[in-house]
Amino acid sequence: MDDSFQFIIESPQHNQGHKKRPRLVTSCDNCRLKKIKCLQPSPETKCEACKASKIPCRFRDRERYFAERSRAIAGPNVGTYTEDQRTEAAPVMDAYSAASGSSSPALSSHSAPRSNSHSPKASGMVSAEGDGRYQSYPPDPRRPADPSHRHAGSSSVSSFQSSRNDSGYGFNTPPTHSRSPLYQQNARIHLFDPDQPQCPHPMLMQNFVPIFFERFGGEFPFLSYDQVAGEAWERRLPAMLSNSIAGIASRYADSMSELVVRGLHNVSETYLDNAKVFKKICTSIHRGAHLSPTQTIGSTVSHAPTMETLHALILIAWSEYKNNRPGRKYSTAPPSVLK
Repeated sequence: MDDSFQFIIESPQHNQGHKKRPRLVTSCDNCRLKKIKCLQPSPETKCEACKASKIPCRFRDRERYFAERSRAIAGPNVGTYTEDQRTEAAPVMDAYSAASGSSSPALSSHSAPRSNSHSPKASGMVSAEGDGRYQSYPPDPRRPADPSHRHAGSSSVSSFQSSRNDSGYGFNTPPTHSRSPLYQQNARIHLFDPDQPQCPHPMLMQNFVPIFFERFGGEFPFLSYDQVAGEAWERRLPAMLSNSIAGIASRYADSMSELVVRGLHNVSETYLDNAKVFKKICTSIHRGAHLSPTQTIGSTVSHAPTMETLHALILIAWSEYKNNRPGRKYSTAPPSVLK
């Protein structure tokens, strides 16, 4: 009998041929927190629990997975903003197409994170590294690896005016970088947020904000990309400012086929007209004028003088000037704002 010890060294992961698949997220954040079944009558509506509680029905864990996966696919050495956008949009469309077989993800959902995959069946997954920090909105497009594509931070209005065409500030000019084909297959696009009709749709703002800062960030140094993108993502960006940004940026959204079909000029004018409505409301409130029922939509958000209101007025005036409409008086603001 052999009394000697025998040591066997094995690798615990040696026989594991594949990584464990992340579990599917089939419930909204509220139902997962309460550990109840999430019943959703249709993909475009809230689940029964959130509807009964009158709270937003969101899928932030699903969005966290998509953001983490997009960043992992893009890698640390992405050269241009185009590649970053393409890798970010591909997992969303692939997951949706494989799970639901539909090519028109609804943009009329009730929250921004939920819009990427509106149905619990739309392959919403949480990765094992989901606890780490991730960036929920695209990086600043003015920081590409190629210095030749950088936006000139000191560019002036006069230098830009020499390159614009007769139809305004060049909405037919193709952008420097191609945009994500996220909306090319959509059957219908809602320009405004169903929950906040006075604001542009948050999914569209995810494209409008990078376009705006890539082309005109140097014209408006008082606006911070991180702050604007973060507030737009969290749906806290003031309606007047968000409409102004959307109105300027939408002229260059020629990669969104549905917006092109509508006419980029028409889409831009729709957003700018909405911003001007808030401008009139803001001015009327500070002058003590009586508001009509159609104007009260913005009274709750425009009554306080803020720097965002002043910034929006500057954008509106700049847009009117670039469209050869300097005669319109959009340069006035409430005195309390200008102080």
